Amino acid sequence: MPEKSAVEFSGRGESEFEIPDHLVGRTLLAETWGGLLGKGFFVNGEGVSRNSRKREKIGNSAWGRERTNMFIPAKYSRLTISGGVHSVGAWNVVLRDVSEADELGDARSATASRIFSYPGGKWQADVEFGCRGCIAMHSVDGSGGQNLISHGDKFSGTIDLPKKPGLLVVSATSEYLGWGSMCRWRIKLRPR
Repeated sequence: MPEKSAVEFSGRGESEFEIPDHLVGRTLLAETWGGLLGKGFFVNGEGVSRNSRKREKIGNSAWGRERTNMFIPAKYSRLTISGGVHSVGAWNVVLRDVSEADELGDARSATASRIFSYPGGKWQADVEFGCRGCIAMHSVDGSGGQNLISHGDKFSGTIDLPKKPGLLVVSATSEYLGWGSMCRWRIKLRPR
């Protein structure tokens, strides 16, 4: 596992910042949160393509101080924070290598997208979603992605988790734009 590479950025209002050189060129895990009564914010990526700058929306933070996880694709060298139709209040973004994702543990619950380190083995997961949601498995470097379960409405059930280690992603949809606030979800592991 590489040395700890977490870098924190924070501010107020719309902002731009460079991804540090030691993190550029690889998929990153971003943890975002705002102020107590904040309406959330957009995280946009900016990269150079054929001598022109291209800016794309990556995802949303959750409302308030709920922490959200999202992948930052390797193609970006700069991130921007914007608010869309509302002004941005306080914002925080921590960037780190995907190998530093929090461990899944026995049970987790939240109201925002999250990315967990999954050790592999013979596990099943009891899952509950208050509305639409998706659980996907990515390789340990954040690449690829296989949907394990995805529904457009409230659901609960049991899924078999892969035997090999990786990153377990909980988001609103199977697309990158599923990052941000969600209805309450819960995952509880049990041996197969």
